[in-house]
Amino acid sequence: MRFAAFDQTATDRATEAARKALEDVSIGTIYEVAHPVVRVHPETGERMLSLGRSVQNFVGLQRYPSQRLFELLQSYLTAPQNTLCWN
Repeated sequence: MRFAAFDQTATDRATEAARKALEDVSIGTIYEVAHPVVRVHPETGERMLSLGRSVQNFVGLQRYPSQRLFELLQSYLTAPQNTLCWN
């Protein structure tokens, strides 16, 4: 999968000044990187999905099929039975 030039989640709760600073830094060279969608947890050995909002597309798929696959995987990840919350 490919990631955006900067992580959008970092700017969600940032002040306007901090957001502008992050955007200024991200305007330079854009690097495309590929990361595995399935990773193995280092302690349990369990496989896990690793996605983020910065995903642009999956390697080998066009934009529309990538978006549909991302939506499907994201809906699985965010389903209540697949999430863990604690206080």
